[in-house]
Amino acid sequence: MPNCPQKPVCPEELPPIVPANPSILDDLLDLKAKATLVATALTGALGWLGTHMGLVASIMGSVPTAVALAAIAGAAIAFAAVAVTYLHRCSPVDGVPVCASGVIQTIVPSFSETSDVLFPVKAMHNRVDVVIRCRYWPLVQTTQTARIVCNGDALFSPVLQFYYYNSEVCAAGRGAVAGAVVGAIGGVLLACLVGAAIGCATVVLCALAVALAFLIAAACVLIAACVGGYVGRWIGTSEDAENADDALLRVGDYITATGNLITSGDLDGLNVLWFAEPELTIPHGVSPNGRSDGSYRYSYDELELPTSGLLSDGCQRMPVRSPAPV
Repeated sequence: MPNCPQKPVCPEELPPIVPANPSILDDLLDLKAKATLVATALTGALGWLGTHMGLVASIMGSVPTAVALAAIAGAAIAFAAVAVTYLHRCSPVDGVPVCASGVIQTIVPSFSETSDVLFPVKAMHNRVDVVIRCRYWPLVQTTQTARIVCNGDALFSPVLQFYYYNSEVCAAGRGAVAGAVVGAIGGVLLACLVGAAIGCATVVLCALAVALAFLIAAACVLIAACVGGYVGRWIGTSEDAENADDALLRVGDYITATGNLITSGDLDGLNVLWFAEPELTIPHGVSPNGRSDGSYRYSYDELELPTSGLLSDGCQRMPVRSPAPV
């Protein structure tokens, strides 16, 4: 390929890691070690209980407080999970402005996964997987990159994922956070009532009350977040061009796009365009290999042919610097 930098090494090109095959003797020794560890822990716990029964009794007397704390902890952890997910999807992110071109291999619309239907807050913005020209390979792998995605073709062509903002995703996220707040309040109250009803006649009942309080509060938050996500998505208004529902983009299209390059911690250290700008996404025709249904895998070598229409893709050459991880 003319003027191609060194190609990033794809995971598929690395030699497989063959795990060591332990012998039966190793398995027995490992099992013995685990059994010894468990026995030691149990012996220590029983000895501690035997010498500190007064302390155990005092703890049992404060179980209502423990139940309340468990309920608050369950609600707080569940709420944090919802809020962090929303912030990862919709918080402003500073990236490096870049331009890249290639052929579309896959389009993944928002809310297309089963988990997105169950938990709308998990929905991701519209994703377009693009097999990029070799001149843009430095965008795929920078100093902070922890993961690389490649196409399933014979050349292991690097892929850059373009994400297009979808207002419904953020509307669902805001609704989920609002629902989680309501669920946290109701969940803590319900969990405390259940814990008090179980009572603390024995250590086992107290442990059950604490565990149920934690689970009930967390479940109430998650259920309310799901309902809030549905409502938020329903009342949220879609932004026409910005949604890029891919009515204008199809698999097999040659495109040029501009956007912010980031290294996404939410995507396990993958470099992506977050977000690609719809108004600066330029089509350049369709691959001579046609529009694939997923069975055909496009390759970077076709992008350097005169028939690709990408030799003058409109991108200005600019030095690539590593984006800050987010």
